[in-house]
Amino acid sequence: MRKKLSLVLALLLVFGLVPKADASSSPFSDVPTSHWAYDAILEAYEDGVVQGTGHNVDGAAIFNPSGKVTIAQFNAILTRAFYPKEIKYAEPDDWAIKNYGELARNFKVGFSHGLFASLDTLPHELSRVEMAEMMYHLLEEEGIPYPDRQELEKIKSKIPDINTTTHDYAVSYCYYFGLLTGVDIKGNFTPMGTVTRAQTAVIYVRLKNIIEPVREAAGPPTLTNGQLVTEENVLALMEEYRNGKEPGERAKQAGFTSYMDRAAYDPYNPPYSIMKSDLGSGTECAKFAFAFFDDIFGTDAFMHKVASYADIRPGDLIHWDGHWAIAMERPYYEINFDGVGHWVVHHVGGGGGHISGGSIGWGGNPWSVDGDNMIAAYTRYPD
Repeated sequence: MRKKLSLVLALLLVFGLVPKADASSSPFSDVPTSHWAYDAILEAYEDGVVQGTGHNVDGAAIFNPSGKVTIAQFNAILTRAFYPKEIKYAEPDDWAIKNYGELARNFKVGFSHGLFASLDTLPHELSRVEMAEMMYHLLEEEGIPYPDRQELEKIKSKIPDINTTTHDYAVSYCYYFGLLTGVDIKGNFTPMGTVTRAQTAVIYVRLKNIIEPVREAAGPPTLTNGQLVTEENVLALMEEYRNGKEPGERAKQAGFTSYMDRAAYDPYNPPYSIMKSDLGSGTECAKFAFAFFDDIFGTDAFMHKVASYADIRPGDLIHWDGHWAIAMERPYYEINFDGVGHWVVHHVGGGGGHISGGSIGWGGNPWSVDGDNMIAAYTRYPD
């Protein structure tokens, strides 16, 4: 796979990263078709990742190509372009926080690298080194092959001011892929320089034309056993685990040796956390449900809340007040003993106390998924 991705990237670097758009007129009065970044601005606009900044006195839309880009705006561009589904299901209404939260959740944009201390930094103008660091982590998350270290050292040697930033690796990485170049004839990077809206549109198109072929080569989402994500395949994989298939490495590190009925596990040490999620770490029933959810769909699979509890599918993560579990089926409607109807579902869950330890149970009595104690359900199905 890496050889295939390397070939794709090599071809992109040979034939260019910014395709020409076919359009006879501009959607913005201040971006004529003769503008140096017209093609990229039009493509970014048509892709829905950038918008105009207002209208002139004649009512015509303007883009403000020389305007500076803030870190919040670049966050929005990256998430709109590469994580549109994640934004759709994000909780906050504020666009800047929503986009920033999804970006941080999906890859390391800099919390651990000293670039962004908090959301309070969002309004500031984006620096070139911040842009480089963010794109570096995005490409890393997408599985783009690393250039040879010697190649990176060769690139660094041609950037006179590379030693003025501690993020030289990210900068040289972006130079390698043609995402960024020098700002003067000497090739200086100018880490604290800012970026215009026109430049950002060009950089977006370059980034898009690296990532999209890699995603296409990777194919549709699959389960941890390599099968496509369908209900039938999820049920088959769950049955394999029920019959003794070994848990994945992260689950083993958390102490799971089996997901079979009545299998024992330590409910507390260590806790288990789901990656790319706000759910945090779990113990007891949550520890089992989180681990099993990951071992079905994989730690990188996108997850979001199920809009309607009647739409829960096998493998979905269910949260009741005081309990977490994995659905074994789709819910079905049942009339209980007092004549009241509920949507209910059989599930596989874990739990335990300090004395007895934890154990796993399959099936049992169905639980309501539309009652007062129902909190949320999460899915990793791609549609």
